[in-house]
Amino acid sequence: MRVYLDLSNVYDFQDFHAESFRAFKFTGFYDHDMESWTNAMINMIEDDDELTGIYLTADEHLTVLLEGTEMVINHCPEVLLGFMEAVALVNQRFADEGVNSRIRIIPS
Repeated sequence: MRVYLDLSNVYDFQDFHAESFRAFKFTGFYDHDMESWTNAMINMIEDDDELTGIYLTADEHLTVLLEGTEMVINHCPEVLLGFMEAVALVNQRFADEGVNSRIRIIPS
């Protein structure tokens, strides 16, 4: 599955979470913080909760196509770093369980 995450109008974490809410179809249970983001991504794969409207099958990967990467690098690199760290945490959790990485990032 592919999801487009548009970072071209992201200037802070609040903007990032608003765009994530839209792109990943997070529900009202999403708390707009990185811990909630990580939990929602894990639940998207494990389908344990109703934190997102997107669910992946057991062998499906999520490819996140980042748009506006240059803008976020120039204006708020800490947001991009936080995003990358959160993706690494999610993928590490699956690696610890003997499962290959499930989230892939493609910047543009």
